Amino acid sequence: NYNPSFIQDSSSITALNYYKNRVIMLTQRGTIVTSRSDNIANVFSNTALTTSAIDPIDVVCNNNTSNPLYGSAVVNNGLLVFADSEQYMFTTNNDILTSDTVNVTKVSAYSFEKNSEPINLGVNIGFVSRGFTRFYETTNLYDRGPIDINERSQQI
Repeated sequence: NYNPSFIQDSSSITALNYYKNRVIMLTQRGTIVTSRSDNIANVFSNTALTTSAIDPIDVVCNNNTSNPLYGSAVVNNGLLVFADSEQYMFTTNNDILTSDTVNVTKVSAYSFEKNSEPINLGVNIGFVSRGFTRFYETTNLYDRGPIDINERSQQI
């Protein structure tokens, strides 16, 4: 039976959220680790011999570099995850979120201030860039396709 990646890599958990009956943990190494869906306090599989739909999910959401993950926000049918310089959509194409149905897709490449939190603006999400210099608003957040990001700090 394997340990979650944040235990194997000795990386720290940088943020928590709750999505589709699972606790979501973001890590310094760029992985998303979830709890079991039947027990949100458990991040371990029951057995290494079989898999089930309630088992924890452990996915890497980096392309070719290891970007630490710092924040997330639930929107529409997904979880928008913020790395240091990229944003990802953590979602499923199915009604049930499992390790077989999970998708992590890069949706944009903007800097994110790690000491801030994404701001829920109804159907959109707002966030500030590194150094608190820009405020961005994400629109068209769906489970597929590119998203639009508008800089709103120009009006301020």
